[in-house]
Amino acid sequence: SLLIAQGKTDEARFQFQLITEMEPSDAAAWQQLLNLALKSEDIPEVIRICTRCQELFPDAPEYYFYLGIAYFQQEKYQDALDTYRAGLEIIPETNVGLKSDFYGQIGDIYYQIKNMPEAYKAYDEALKYNDKNVVVLNNYAYFLSLEKKDLKKAERMSAQAVKLEPNNSTYLDTYAWIFFVQGNYTLAKIYIESALANDTTKSSELVDHYGDILFMSGDKEKALEQWKKAKEMGKVSDVLDRKIAEGTYIEEEEVKNE
Repeated sequence: SLLIAQGKTDEARFQFQLITEMEPSDAAAWQQLLNLALKSEDIPEVIRICTRCQELFPDAPEYYFYLGIAYFQQEKYQDALDTYRAGLEIIPETNVGLKSDFYGQIGDIYYQIKNMPEAYKAYDEALKYNDKNVVVLNNYAYFLSLEKKDLKKAERMSAQAVKLEPNNSTYLDTYAWIFFVQGNYTLAKIYIESALANDTTKSSELVDHYGDILFMSGDKEKALEQWKKAKEMGKVSDVLDRKIAEGTYIEEEEVKNE
């Protein structure tokens, strides 16, 4: 712990590794080792630690959670799903927050493999356990807006996410996009500008969305400026390139269906 405080993470990792070998039942040492692996994004090490800890601490759901994330990042989606479903079996019914998070992760996996009915089913379960799960509220709302489905439900969930975290640029962007899809460009512009004002990540996606909203609001010149800016910021997209070249808004679906 002292080595971590001094920023000597490699030495700290070595010491915690020794402790886990000498005292495998030392849960705190395993947790520190896992934290270091997560921080350094060492996915194989995360998998090794979580798999071992599942054997040592079979009633600890956190190792299922992080193992699922590791598999997800490796695009081993079935392994991730199996891990989360096994984890759900050992989470006490009283721990509704964690159950909600697990179902949220399951929803995200189904989204990745383009199984939207199962994704929405998992998100509904997540919100049943915790109706203030802000990540689920946002993701669910955004994916509905992309499919142009249940837009009033999407708007309600997105509004709740923004209420819970009013300065979160991602959630503000989702809210803006739902208004955009519904054709309410005035509110879309208000919330995308709020998203950009709160954005600390320099997101090219937000700037691209701003261009779309400006175009549909009638400000075509400024829209083109924002699309060019999004490209300069590193966004790679055939749709964006066409919007810049043709000076007009092009929907993602239009390109897919051509």
